[in-house]
Amino acid sequence: MTARMAKTMNKAKGKRRIYLIIVGLLLIAAALLLCLYNYLENAQAEEQAEKTLSVLSTIIANNKAEIASGDGNSADDALEAIDNKNEDEDADNSSETDSETGDEDVSSSSSSTSSSSTSSTDSTSSSTSVGAVNLPEMPTVTVDGVEYIGVISLPKYGIELPVLSSWSYSGLKTGPGRYSGTLEDNNLILCGHNYRAHFGHLNSTKVGETIIFTDIYGNEYTYTVVKVETIAGDDAASMLADEDEWDLTLFSCTLSGTTRATVRCKLAD
Repeated sequence: MTARMAKTMNKAKGKRRIYLIIVGLLLIAAALLLCLYNYLENAQAEEQAEKTLSVLSTIIANNKAEIASGDGNSADDALEAIDNKNEDEDADNSSETDSETGDEDVSSSSSSTSSSSTSSTDSTSSSTSVGAVNLPEMPTVTVDGVEYIGVISLPKYGIELPVLSSWSYSGLKTGPGRYSGTLEDNNLILCGHNYRAHFGHLNSTKVGETIIFTDIYGNEYTYTVVKVETIAGDDAASMLADEDEWDLTLFSCTLSGTTRATVRCKLAD
């Protein structure tokens, strides 16, 4: 009886070992798959950002060149000329689309007109409401149907990204988005994913580092990091607090997903 019980117990222990080994292997496989998924997500985000940045940078360079060659006109006149030019291009694209679509219904025609224009500049874009935050107007450039307000650069990490006029979960795969504020009011707040090629370095950013924002007309704003902090993910009030103390804020999720790595900046003298 004792020998039989010992044999039964040994079999049970053997089965338990096999079970634990299988569970361990499954956990390792799951971890590897998660690493692969994160790698592919990072690679895809980096590729999409580079593609959009290429188009956006060309538009910004053209805008800057057109302003510089204003033939004695004021900068405001040059900016108005750029806006009028793009409005004319949008109108031409709309006419061409209408002629091609013929008797298609109105909704189909509108969709085709929107997609036919690769890019345009709009210095009087309407305000946008995102969640509980109402975004005031800022000049924008439209690339593939998405509005952008400029380019953010983190020179220390060799990172340069297009900045969306407003944030969305799908849009953040291309680049950071405007969470609140404007350049003009010196209270701009940008949020981004913690992808390696996006805002993944905010946790390691140090006070004194330089961050550069370039608007759609090629004007560069140089900032100095003055504070790095961690804010709870549900603490929107702290993210928006003390706007007078900094001119630019960048934030992103930490690895835990429950807090936000936050970088506060002031315009450099």
